[in-house]
Amino acid sequence: MLSKNTTLIIVGDGRANYHNPWERLLDEIRSKCRRVIWLNPEPEQFWGTGDSEMNTYNAYCREVRPCRNLNQLIYFIQDLVF
Repeated sequence: MLSKNTTLIIVGDGRANYHNPWERLLDEIRSKCRRVIWLNPEPEQFWGTGDSEMNTYNAYCREVRPCRNLNQLIYFIQDLVF
């Protein structure tokens, strides 16, 4: 259940495979949450290229960051907790 106490963490490359990105749905989910954070396993230089919708999704997230390995995940968790 989503509430204003919820932090939603999305892990994915943000690629829509050339289909509708459904940003309206992400906006609806965001309105029910405290914040939305997107962790993307792709290098940032690929965001917004080809079928990537990260530039679209970024507008609905409090934070978007690359997360390609364990060290980046650890840094994210430390930032989230501390």
